[in-house]
Amino acid sequence: MKNTKKTKTRKGDFGYFSSEKKRRLLITAGLFSLPLIIFFVAWAVNGTRMTVWTVLTVVGCLPGCKSW
Repeated sequence: MKNTKKTKTRKGDFGYFSSEKKRRLLITAGLFSLPLIIFFVAWAVNGTRMTVWTVLTVVGCLPGCKSW
C-alpha cells in the first residue's frame, strides 16, 4: 500500500526554497484577489471608480504588497 500523504518540507531540506516560493505566491495572490474583486464589483454597481470602495481597495492591497 502506497503512502500518498504529502509531508511538509522543513527548512534545510531539499526543495524548501521552491515550496516556500510557491506558498508565498499563493498567499499573495489570495491577498490581492479579494480587494480587486471588491473594486470591480463596486465599479460595476456604481458605474464610477470615484467611490469610497476604491480607497478601501487600495488600502486592502497593502497586506498583499507586504507579503511578497
